[in-house]
Formats: sequence, C-alpha cells, structure tokens
Amino acid sequence: KKFSVNLTDRSRIDYSVSWEAAKLPILQTEAYMEISDKRYYETETDWIEECWEGAGKVPFRWLYMQKLRKDMKNTQYWTCRYRADKEQVFKYTSILFHNIGFPIMLDEKKVLLFHCSFIRKGRAGILFSGPSGMGKSTQARLWEKYENAEVLNGDRAAIRKSEGRWKAFGLPYAGSSDIFKNESARVGAVIVLRQSKGNQVEKLSPGKAYCAVWSELFQSNASSILQRTVAETAEQFIREVPVYQLSCQPNKEAVECLKNFLTEEGVLWT
Repeated sequence: KKFSVNLTDRSRIDYSVSWEAAKLPILQTEAYMEISDKRYYETETDWIEECWEGAGKVPFRWLYMQKLRKDMKNTQYWTCRYRADKEQVFKYTSILFHNIGFPIMLDEKKVLLFHCSFIRKGRAGILFSGPSGMGKSTQARLWEKYENAEVLNGDRAAIRKSEGRWKAFGLPYAGSSDIFKNESARVGAVIVLRQSKGNQVEKLSPGKAYCAVWSELFQSNASSILQRTVAETAEQFIREVPVYQLSCQPNKEAVECLKNFLTEEGVLWT
C-alpha cells in the first residue's frame, strides 16, 4: 500500500498488466530461446514468455508482452495468463512482480535492478553488494546502528539516471530482510563486500567494477536488444559512480573504516 498511487492522468501509466486464469494456448512456432524454467517466443507484435515446471515441462503461466517501441509514449498493455490450479505459485509479492515481467519493464526503461542492501546516510545512497551470504544486510544494520543510517531496501534497488544524476529507488518487496520503503536517494557509491580478517577499502578498476556490478544485476532474457540495453546502462553507471571493495569484519570498526574513506572521497554529503 505504501507504493500505491491514484493517477487521474492515465497517460502517465507506462504498463498496464491484466491477470487471467485461463486455458493456456499452444503456439505453433518453436521457442527461440530456453533458459532455466522458461521458454521465449516471438510474433510480429509480441514477445511471449512461458514458464513451466516438472520433467514434463508443463506450462503454468504465459506472459504476453508488446514489443519495445521507439516512442514508448503510450501505455503498453500486457497479459499474464495462468492455470487456475496454480494460483498458490503467486502468493509472494516478489514472484508476482517477476511474473508480470517487471525486470523486462525496467530493462526497457534503462533501469538497473540491482541485488544490494540499499541505505541512505544523509542525502547519499550507499549500495552494499555481493553474493548472498557475504554480509550485505549485516553491514546495512551496522550503519543503521552506529551511524543512524536508514535502510531503504534490504535486498535490491532500482537504479536509473534522472536529471543527470544516478538515483536508487526502493521497491515494494525485498528478500528475507523484509525491509522495503518507498524512498529514493542519489547514489554515492557501490560497496562490494569481501569477508576478511581486517577492514580495508580500495577503489576498483573499471573492469573489476563492471564485473562486480554485472554479476549482481537481475535481468530479463526476452531479447538480445534488452540485454544490450542493460550492458550499456551498466557500463555508463560504473563510469559515473564510484565502486569500492570493502574487505571487512562484521563490526563497528568496519563502519568507521568505510565512513572515513568515503568522507575523504567526498561521497558522503549532508
């Protein structure tokens, strides 16, 4: 509910998605790509993403998506059809967003969906990133405890360039942290975490920074066009936002080490 809005101007809506419990169709054409539990099809006007399960690969959800248009000025109408006996599959908010093609929507809008713990210190957004279990949520909580920072999302953030600046936005769902707020902040830095016996910060080279950011992006596989869009957006992001590696322990000293470093770098602003 914190993310819901009342729009009287319907032209401001980018995507409108309808859900239908229905008998799923069988396409006569072959899928052009199959990844994990999904197949992708293409017609003249739509991309179709099929989600299946089991050894028999029986589909339980079909998402019909209008193809990317050059103007992107009008509402796109998408349809998500699913087997009525599979309603329980969609009981989590994150799964609902995934199944309406949310990653594809973001890719089309040049928005990065980034796996991170997103905090705000003053006016600066700090994104703690790294593989699961690396300590993202722990570092976020330590900053909340010792530096009065605010955790805006414990698991991911949407990042886009707006008015010449990169901003991170909260999302209406998160991971196990269950922390998600309808807030945003200008991105000050990405902090890639590495477990260590001591606490040390270093700035990553562009190549290492790109690899670190790329590995933690949630992406769609709908088309090579969108994959190229994400790659170009990520490249621009790491050119314009500093990416640091924090080798650390889960303690107060790690917070002080990073705070001092970011202050010297001019990343933290009030």
